[in-house]
Amino acid sequence: MSAGNSTPQILRTETQIRDLFAGLNVPRDILDRKLPEWISLEKMAVEVVTTSQVQVLGWADNGKYKLPLIGMSFGNRDPKAPVLGLYGGVHGLERIGSQVVLALGKSFSEMLLGDKLMQDARSRICVSFFPMVNPLGIFHKSRANPAGVDLMRNA
Repeated sequence: MSAGNSTPQILRTETQIRDLFAGLNVPRDILDRKLPEWISLEKMAVEVVTTSQVQVLGWADNGKYKLPLIGMSFGNRDPKAPVLGLYGGVHGLERIGSQVVLALGKSFSEMLLGDKLMQDARSRICVSFFPMVNPLGIFHKSRANPAGVDLMRNA
């Protein structure tokens, strides 16, 4: 996995998100079959782009396939603000983590639309969602990332 030396790329529009996902070197039918959470991530990113900050934080690259590491943050961007981070998909054998973080992100974004208490909290805190820390680990059903590192034991 490579986060690279670049700063995160902020995706500001639905078109930027769709272009990013359309330009991947992994065929869509393979993603549909081997990584259905990826399709959910794309849908969520498109849905929340106007109410959150969607970012490419780095890239997972195994030499054959390359997938962006997508994060979404809602709320206060002040570095001194409290942050709640929700991470999933660390181990490819444990898909449920990605599914839970995606479901929580969807619920959270929907609550922001009509819940005054949530809107108020959003002005004071930041909630960040990173549903697939290791997308190629999920893709290959492996605990390790493309570099062979078990992210919970060796990182």
